[in-house]
Amino acid sequence: MPPFRLTALLAAPRRLLRVCVLALAWATAPAQALDQVTIQLKWSHQFQFAGFYAAQAKGYYKEAGLEVNLLELPRDVNPADPVLNGNAQYGVHNTKLLVERAHGKPVVVLATLFQHSPAVLLVRHDERAHPVPLKDGVLMFYPDNIEIPAFLRRIHAEPYRRVDPSNNPEDLVNGRVDAMASYVTDNPFKLEREHVGFSTISPRSAGIDFYGDLLYTTEAELSAHPRRAAAVREATLRGFVYAMAHPDEIADLIRARYPQRATRAELMYEAEHMAPLMELEVVEPGYINPARWRAIADQYVAFGQVPANMSLEGFLYRPPSRDLSTVYAILAAASALLLVVGGVAWRFARLTASLRAERAALRETEERLSGTENLWGLALENAGEGMWHWDRGSGRLTLSARYKELLGYGPNEFEIDYNEWTRHLHPDDRPQFEHDLADFLRRSEPGDNRGFALEFRLRCKDGRYKWMMGRGLVIARDGKRRPARLAGGLADISARKEAEEARVRAVLEASPEAMLVIDAGGRIRNANQLCASSFGYGLEELDGMQAARLAPGVQAAQEANHVLSAYRKDGTRFWAHVVVDAIRDEAGQLLGFAKITRDITEKRRAAEELEQAREALFQSQKLEAIGQLTGGIAHDFNNLLAVVSSGLDVIGAQGGQVDRRVVDSMRRAIERGSSLTQQLLSFARQQPLSPQPHRLNQLIAGFESVLRRATTKDIALEIELQATQDAVLVDEARFEASLLNLVVNARDAMPDGGLIRICTADAELGARAVGALPAGRYVRVSVRDNGSGMSAATRARAFEPFYTTKPVGKGTGLGLSQVQGFIAQSGGEVTLDSETGRGTAIHLFLPLQEAAPAVAARRDDGEKVLIVEDEPDLMHLASELFRSMGYDVYSAANGEDALQVLERTPGIDVLFSDVVMPGMSGVELARLARQRYPATRVVLASGYPIPALRAQQSDIDEFPYVSKPYRLSEILKRLR
Repeated sequence: MPPFRLTALLAAPRRLLRVCVLALAWATAPAQALDQVTIQLKWSHQFQFAGFYAAQAKGYYKEAGLEVNLLELPRDVNPADPVLNGNAQYGVHNTKLLVERAHGKPVVVLATLFQHSPAVLLVRHDERAHPVPLKDGVLMFYPDNIEIPAFLRRIHAEPYRRVDPSNNPEDLVNGRVDAMASYVTDNPFKLEREHVGFSTISPRSAGIDFYGDLLYTTEAELSAHPRRAAAVREATLRGFVYAMAHPDEIADLIRARYPQRATRAELMYEAEHMAPLMELEVVEPGYINPARWRAIADQYVAFGQVPANMSLEGFLYRPPSRDLSTVYAILAAASALLLVVGGVAWRFARLTASLRAERAALRETEERLSGTENLWGLALENAGEGMWHWDRGSGRLTLSARYKELLGYGPNEFEIDYNEWTRHLHPDDRPQFEHDLADFLRRSEPGDNRGFALEFRLRCKDGRYKWMMGRGLVIARDGKRRPARLAGGLADISARKEAEEARVRAVLEASPEAMLVIDAGGRIRNANQLCASSFGYGLEELDGMQAARLAPGVQAAQEANHVLSAYRKDGTRFWAHVVVDAIRDEAGQLLGFAKITRDITEKRRAAEELEQAREALFQSQKLEAIGQLTGGIAHDFNNLLAVVSSGLDVIGAQGGQVDRRVVDSMRRAIERGSSLTQQLLSFARQQPLSPQPHRLNQLIAGFESVLRRATTKDIALEIELQATQDAVLVDEARFEASLLNLVVNARDAMPDGGLIRICTADAELGARAVGALPAGRYVRVSVRDNGSGMSAATRARAFEPFYTTKPVGKGTGLGLSQVQGFIAQSGGEVTLDSETGRGTAIHLFLPLQEAAPAVAARRDDGEKVLIVEDEPDLMHLASELFRSMGYDVYSAANGEDALQVLERTPGIDVLFSDVVMPGMSGVELARLARQRYPATRVVLASGYPIPALRAQQSDIDEFPYVSKPYRLSEILKRLR
């Protein structure tokens, strides 16, 4: 050892000072009281905070003079509040600290723990295993999670509908949402374990790169205790470096401290996906980049979260620079070092003695291993069970005579290496065996005497497979302390497996239901006779069969209840109700599913017939209502015709001088007549539910005349449209029918007259505040009367199908049940308030839709339109409308003439055609035009209702359609 030279120390002052300070800290630490520090985590205990646990367990905090207490964050608490309120001096947060700082909160970022945010979008797959589009989809994320909407804006994914998170991946699996915000470290693990198809999209893919977890404090703490802040920062970062280098150790530590929080598999998954976010091998731990913070702040500015001129001065921590220029400090440190030399020498002597003891123990172990080698052959020959020894380096596998005997071989047969041995494993067992063995070898560490025990099937000499239990442990390691040689035993467990199979068989056969057991690969591993008979197979035929042959999709049916289309051996189809129970091992690994199947074909057929009967009754009710309304509509039409007739007389009498007011009154009469006709056709038509965006206030106001006709002269009808946000997704005809149904019910409850009030209002609901509705904004439509009301018994059965309190022949009992079913289909809920003698109120809650942005009408002057119409008056009217929009108009009276015009007139931009014409129909013309002139836009028109046209022209929905009489606004909408 070279002599101590002060000149040499002065030549390297930085290194000397570091050594001296550390020595002083070591020498004086026992005499100092530890600083009590509380760190507030931003969530419950998990691997996300591994660095804090490592710094505690490895003593880094205590070496820095700190006694640290870690606190979980309660639900619904802002991670900044405990630190700002003084309950903790330090905390973990994310880039939302910018918002706190902008609001005047004195927060300071000490260190970056995650260089990249773990936030991602999980996007569900469609039936073709492709990610569904985000545009126009339902996306689940919090609005203040800026990086997600910033990413969606960057990739032009608007418009979309946002819903608040439930943090339940089942919402994605079941298609309730198209994408959900998540951390890459948690929900993907659950979805992967359930074999769910999804894609993970990071905002980083579009250049939205936020920091993840941050260590922060307050200006007051930093000012009062700068050294403590630096110590907390350095010890924590040191803990994270250790934790990411030893994830297995820290996962076991977390499991030991907080066993209820997460499984070991979840913790290891989290650790694996944290490493790329921290980038410890590339970026200095804790590194803060002011330029990157400015870019992140710009995103918050774009969403109005922070002001554009926000300063970052004082927000980002700068570690203090070390002052190493003072010679006195160096000499003082050197003196301190000399004072502790004696202590160091004493510790060195103890360390030397410890090393000697370890060397003696190592020699003893080597001698014991050598003895084991010498006795190994004798142990193999005399063992009662099959014994084996595997040298991983050479691949050599030594098997005892008993081992070979278990498989039907003689003592001198079956001389194979490890690779050849694995080919004797059953093909279904080999992947799992190799995975489990590799996992054991990876986790095995020196001093760990735990072995493994695996069950598998081995092929015998005669070709049969036997169930075996293989046990083993590591008996030697190589120079890098990796497992080099393993040894163990082999036991025949066929009898035990057969007994287990018999017990399973007894349970299956005792079941009154058809049962089958499917492994994770979708193969049938067991079934009872009832199941085999239900599908027309023998039990031996089902063994090993892919379950998808019985019911396509059965492997994906992993929720509790599922209805599938199933097929018997003879090809006949039936409907099966599947009840699923997942089978997992002790570690939570999915092994397969036990599924109960019930043939519900007859039940489903009966339900379909009931639904058809209900629909028929619904149609009959509509026809009855139409009959009741005919008189009133005839009266209205007589008035409208009188306006038009009188107007024509006035025009004729004026001798060519047309009074503008007369023309306007005629136009209003025509529009009113068209409105009445469309309401009547819409109400009477029979078609599937077709929800479209509507404003309920406008819908109810437009239907008011029909509702008034449904009441009597003794009943007053009041309509109060108070909803300020009323855009909903609803089938117009079914909503109007439901509203009319409720008004008729209210009318019948007031035979002596009374008051019916229809109201709309905004409703902000919490989760399950009304039925099972999720939290959100809704429109409430209420229909109230002051009639006879309902008793408690009647209220309990009010929504039951076929239940009615009306006299025989006066009601079917399906009214309220149909209203409830329609509102439920529309994503809403129905509630009822009623008391005997105090009237009844029915409340319809429908979810509010995000308003679609208005699209400006577009008119391209100079474009050419070809109008095809067999009625001359309508041809003239349509031509004038299109000329008013700036089009050059061409015309044809039928489809054949239209094709000739298209052929001799290049550049026709729009084909506007009637549907029902002599000869070629408008739909046939549209098909030919689309094939020959793909650049030409097609719009069809007819005075017939669309359901009647669809019955004759099934492909009419492929083209835009307008109803006669034409309206300029509707034509413009279709042309867009």
